Order: sequence, then C-alpha cells, then structure tokens
Amino acid sequence: MPSMIYTPHPLLVEKLPQIRRARDAFKGTDAIKATNQTGSIRYDEDYLPRLGGQSLDEYSNYKRRAVFYAAMNRTVVALVGALCRKPATVDNGDELKEFMKDVTGTGISFDEFLKRIESEILTSGRVIICVDRMSDADNNRPYLIWYKSEDCTNWFTSKNTSFDQSLNRVVFKETYYDVDDTNPYLQTVRDQYREYVLGNDKSVTVNIHRPVGDSKNSSYGDTVHVGQQYEISETRTMTNRGNPLGFLPVTMVVSSGGDYEVPTPPLLDLVDVNIAHYRNSADYEHGLHWTALPTPYFSGLSDSTATISIGSGAAIILPEGGSAGFLEFNGAGLGKISEAMKHKEGLMSTLGARMLSSGMDQSTSAEVVRINVSGEISALINVAKSMSRCIARTLRMVSLWENNKNAANIDVHINEDYVDTKLASGDITALLGAYTAGALSLDTLLWNLEQGERIPVGRTVEEEMSLIDVGAEKEAETAMAFEDEGAGFAGNFFNSEAGSNENSSDEDSSTE
Repeated sequence: MPSMIYTPHPLLVEKLPQIRRARDAFKGTDAIKATNQTGSIRYDEDYLPRLGGQSLDEYSNYKRRAVFYAAMNRTVVALVGALCRKPATVDNGDELKEFMKDVTGTGISFDEFLKRIESEILTSGRVIICVDRMSDADNNRPYLIWYKSEDCTNWFTSKNTSFDQSLNRVVFKETYYDVDDTNPYLQTVRDQYREYVLGNDKSVTVNIHRPVGDSKNSSYGDTVHVGQQYEISETRTMTNRGNPLGFLPVTMVVSSGGDYEVPTPPLLDLVDVNIAHYRNSADYEHGLHWTALPTPYFSGLSDSTATISIGSGAAIILPEGGSAGFLEFNGAGLGKISEAMKHKEGLMSTLGARMLSSGMDQSTSAEVVRINVSGEISALINVAKSMSRCIARTLRMVSLWENNKNAANIDVHINEDYVDTKLASGDITALLGAYTAGALSLDTLLWNLEQGERIPVGRTVEEEMSLIDVGAEKEAETAMAFEDEGAGFAGNFFNSEAGSNENSSDEDSSTE
C-alpha cells in the first residue's frame, strides 16, 4: 500500500530555512555559491540577489568574484574545542567501559562521537541519536548512529502525564545507492525512510519505506512534492533477547528548549551577519573589477581606428590641442563598503568567538576572569547541560538493553569550564597549609588542585596516594644507590657535602 511517509513535521518545516542557512554557512564557499534550486527558489540568489539587468552569465561572474569569509566554520571549531577542553565524565558507567571504546561499531570512541555531536548541535541546534544492535549473532552488541536535524522528518509523541511526553513514532530520511537497469556501473542516489514504531505492548518495529517503481524521490524542503509513491520494503522487530524492548531507542539532543522541539540554530545571528558580509564582498569586488584599473583616453586624434601603443618604448603624436591621460576612480563608495565589511567582521567576532575570549591578562585571577566572561559563555554552558542530560539518557538505553543493573544511575557531565586559568601558586600554598593544619581533607585538596588544572582530571585520592608512595620508594632506592659514591640524595636533590665532610675528616686525621 503506497504511503506518504515523506510528510514532514510542521515544526521542522518552520525551521528548515534557518537550518539550511546555518549548514551552508558552516560548509563554506561551495555550499553558499551552489546553484541548488527547490521549486522557484535558487539558493545562490537567495544568499546573493542578482543585480538589476544582470544576465545569468554576468551574475555568475559577479558571484565568482565574491569572497565568503569562513567565520561560522571557525567559530564552531573553536566552540567544540572549548567543550572538549576537559574530557566528559560518566558516572556509574563502569559496565559500559568496553562499549565506550567503540560506540558506533566502526571504531569511533565515545569522546570522538561527542565531538561530532557537538559540532552538529552548534550548527543546526539538534541531533537525533538511535541505539541499535548488530545483527551478527557472534557480535550482537549495541551501537549508536546519529541523524541531522533535517533528516528526522517526522515524530509523534504520547502524553504519559499532564507534564510528561514520550516518543512513540519517529521517521528518518536516508539515502542508498541503486544500480541502473541499463548500465551496471551507474549508481543512482535514491531516498528511503526509516520508521521506528513503539507498539502498545512496548514492542519496537522498524519499517523501511522505499520508492515504488520509477517514482521520483520526494523532497521535504521549502516545497513538498506529494506525487511520490513509497511502500514498506522491509520490516523487523527490535527485541531484548526475545522480549519486547520496552522503549523507543531514540534520543533527541537539542541545544535549548524541549526535547521534542526544533530549536533555532544557536549561531544563527552569526550566520546572518556572515551572509551579509558576503553580499558586501560581492559589491566590493564587483566595484573593484570595473573601477580599479585605470582607463586610457585620448582627445583630438582624427583616426579613431588607429592602433595606439602605450609604454616607454612607443611615442604617441598628438595633434595641436590634443590631450591624453588615464581615467581613475577616486570616489568614496568602495571605501564605505569596506567599512561596512569591517563592521560586520567585528559583529561576527562578538557573536561567536568572543564567548571564548576572556579579555584579561595573565595576572588576572581565575575568579575575576570567570566573573567577566560568565554572561558570554552562558549559551555554551546551556548547550553542555542539555547535551549531558540527553547523552546520559542514550547511555541508559544502551545499559538497559545490555541488562545492566545500574542503568538508571548513569550520568554524563560535559565540560562547562572554558576559561584556561590555572590555580595560582599562592592559592596552592594556602590549600597545603589548610591541609597540613587539619582544616582540609586530602580529597578536598586534590579536588581543588584538579579544578585548578594542577593535577590530571579524574585522578582519584587512591591513585594520587599510590603515585606518591611509588615516588618515595624510587627516591629511597636512588639514595641507596648513591650512598657508596660519596654523594647525598634527598628529594631529587644531589649534594656533595657529606662526601666533602668525610674527605676533610680524613685529611685532618692524616695531618695529625
């Protein structure tokens, strides 16, 4: 039975233009200048409107001369670096240690998976993560896959209580390669839709919808085509060792708002200024093309068809009253465009990278730096908190599917400290003084040193004490090794005073 599986969710339709702008700005020049078209909309002309009277060839040259500044891409990379400045920590996840080494089944570790998710969240504002299992009986292990915001085309929720909702159906758009019937070497990219359905008995069914016959692929972009035919080509049931799975293994990770909303891309303001800067660049380069090069002129010449050579090796005979010179642009128009571009570059810095810049010198204390940047990094902290909550839910699903007893207690904490400031020497001295005076526990001391980036993140009290004991043993062994060589050793410091004293005693006794 043909289906209309491609029908998009109204919230997605509303946000698609914003997501498209953010994604194209992140991809850069090729995406911004591409001539993709949906319905009557040409995306390149949406980003850079054609000048009045320009032909397509003239517009193509106009667009080619423009420079797109990669502010969006650079900002996302910088923000991901800030989020990963300290590794994410997982509480009560000991049973998932082996899984964390390869969460996708393709060799991608948990930390690397997080980086990819963070980059996508900062670009589009939403990522959808699914948990699945290998079909191979010898390697029947769970793995994670993720979808872009626009590839999660539809979803349905049911109310558990007046304040709680849960997913019961999700649809994803995917692509696959189909070999042409007449040419076995020609591969055509076609669409398919993957549907997850949670039944009343808590069973989970996965349906694969593929186009019927020669039906064209649908599009859920700015225009939705309703003439395509799709049908279910494959169905399977997800179980937990033969029992109903009990939950839909899908988590929607959002940058802000509710889990089942489609948020505005977090850097959309930066994107819009970035595109406006691109338009200024097009006008600036277009103006330079037509006005920057001097144009020679001659007056009084009777033969307008004669060839005139310009340069020090040629002489030009002008009639009486004739003149020659160069026409050059000397207006202020291009300067105003250049000023507008610099102004937008400042705005982009403010909207994006400034949240990572403390604006303080090395002597400023860590606390003062944090106070000054707290307002600017609040958006990034909100992203980290939302991701921590949603990624924890995903790991709980994996743990439940593995029948681990501690699944409900798993928590994830993504780094929220983006200020690169180390604990000052005076603060360390004060902490050590409080510890030796008995006013501070060793656990609290090490926690402060860890937060101040003076010891490795995650090192426990037991591990630190063990390393201290190992260091003391090595020092003792080294001291014994040098004992017979007339050199003293204490705390990594050598001295020859002991040997010198012994020699002087020998000399004194011999003198006597």
